[in-house]
Amino acid sequence: HTPETIEYGISSFVFRAKRPFHPARLAAALGSCPRPTPFRHLLRLKGFAWLATRNRQQAHVALAGTQFTLSPGPPWWGAVPRHMWPD
Repeated sequence: HTPETIEYGISSFVFRAKRPFHPARLAAALGSCPRPTPFRHLLRLKGFAWLATRNRQQAHVALAGTQFTLSPGPPWWGAVPRHMWPD
């Protein structure tokens, strides 16, 4: 069996940044068709993001083909008082 990474040229990576995303710019970059040059070959994206307008709350981000969603997620653990963390 040939791995998909070789057969189809698929790769993955983890993006990390010390600054939050600007929500309008993120939506413009990933929600437009066709997508801007750096993202034109992006097929699938999923995960959570830090938005500049929601410092205490995660954002769930998903992209599959042309369908882009950006929805609210739970609070970041750093924004939850320690005594409210689960055991």
